[in-house]
Amino acid sequence: MKFWELYSICRQHDHLFEQALKEAEDPRYYSWLQKIEEVCATQQRDELDAKLPDILCVQALTNYPEKMFESAEHIRSYKFGDDDAEISYLNVYQMYGGAFLEEVLEKGSMRK
Repeated sequence: MKFWELYSICRQHDHLFEQALKEAEDPRYYSWLQKIEEVCATQQRDELDAKLPDILCVQALTNYPEKMFESAEHIRSYKFGDDDAEISYLNVYQMYGGAFLEEVLEKGSMRK
């Protein structure tokens, strides 16, 4: 997953993102977060588009408190039908990837 995608996904619980970056083997990630306003304002693509290690993404999403909802054809950020099942952010990431997870949050729903 790209740095900006995980940053976007974790914006409501940024402490989870921050903790994962603090514990990362590569200290660059945490330094980018410390200057995130500058990185975003100047669109520093090398940082924003950097692919994060999977273990870092898993760590940030493991304790994410919100859930998504899964139907036969869609993953949604909201419950739509009575048959929709809760699914964790981590499970969505592991099954469909970071870009998909971020798009669900952005659009509200994505077809599997």
